[in-house]
Amino acid sequence: MQDTIPKLDPDLLTTVLRQATRRADIALDTWQIQPVDYMNLSPASRALYRVSGTVADRGTTVDWSLILKAFKAPPESSDDPGQPFYWNREPLAYQSGLLPSQPAGLAAPASFGITERTDGQIWLWLEDLGAADETPWPLSRYGLAARHLGFFGAAYTSNRRAAPAAWLSRGMIKAWIADSAAQIERTQRRGVWEHSLLRAAFPTPPTEQIVRLWNEQDRLCAALERLPGTICHHDMWRKNLFSRPSTGGHAQTVAIDWELVGLGALGEDVANLFGVSLLNFDVEAEQALELEQIIFQEYVAGLHEAGWDGDLRAVRAAFVTAAALRCVFSTACWPVSITLDPSNRYISETEARWKRPIDQIFRQWSAVTWLLLERAEEGRSLLRTLL
Repeated sequence: MQDTIPKLDPDLLTTVLRQATRRADIALDTWQIQPVDYMNLSPASRALYRVSGTVADRGTTVDWSLILKAFKAPPESSDDPGQPFYWNREPLAYQSGLLPSQPAGLAAPASFGITERTDGQIWLWLEDLGAADETPWPLSRYGLAARHLGFFGAAYTSNRRAAPAAWLSRGMIKAWIADSAAQIERTQRRGVWEHSLLRAAFPTPPTEQIVRLWNEQDRLCAALERLPGTICHHDMWRKNLFSRPSTGGHAQTVAIDWELVGLGALGEDVANLFGVSLLNFDVEAEQALELEQIIFQEYVAGLHEAGWDGDLRAVRAAFVTAAALRCVFSTACWPVSITLDPSNRYISETEARWKRPIDQIFRQWSAVTWLLLERAEEGRSLLRTLL
């Protein structure tokens, strides 16, 4: 979809702009549309554009800019709206009023309307947050985002404001790791860990621990579903988060891409923030323990701020278990798959993606692997006491 620039109706644009500005008297002047780089889960069914131009307003010309997110059912689309990667979930989430809008907390981008087209596409009109800010966040800013996540999560715990709509995703942890089966097999091949890059990064191969966790995934995911539940974004990481000033000098955390929003355990979103931040080098492995301490403490503070007073052992169990399941099969198995490529193309592509030498990448992933395996063991222990 991203390769095709949609044609825009000026009457439709005028209607959307009047909704965005809450002004019924503005008149559309000029407009243009450009694709926006987008790490798309399903490029055949989603596309992102920036639509900008000018309007005439009381004798003056005013610039405007909006984001158009287009959705279309892929050929293999499931009719089950609860399946993990349902194509129409984000528009439904906006229509539901479920998404957060805390002025000094967590918020989704504002929506200015949804257009259902005759060709089957659904267009979601969103506020333009501007270009993605690539500036690294200090750990304290991750902590503030975690606090905002905790406040949001507490508002939707199962005993308060559960919203079991049919389109909410279920089982996202299992969906995220479903494609790792082939990689698990590769880690068990004879001699695979003898590659020089792997020997340097993983002097002791984690094969036994990885296979054990893989074999336990059904039991652990079922256990997560028995812990206090809430509504989760399910893809919290730096590229999906914007920070902007809000009222009273506070900062607001704006989360984009609510395509996976659904049911999860309290603590699951902040687990994703923890593991994926390390997986993608938004935070260096040397800061992993400090990051963990800050974001978990701040997440708990957000829960308490919202009035949640449940068993924190359950939140910790979800946090450590979900972080391990979500990320460790990547940090442990990707290095094996990369080194098995005889052309070395994967090595160069990996270095280009994360902008550092492959040995540094593997060292970070190794450190994160062992840390997450320790957290998996903590999760097992906690779950035995809780369930």
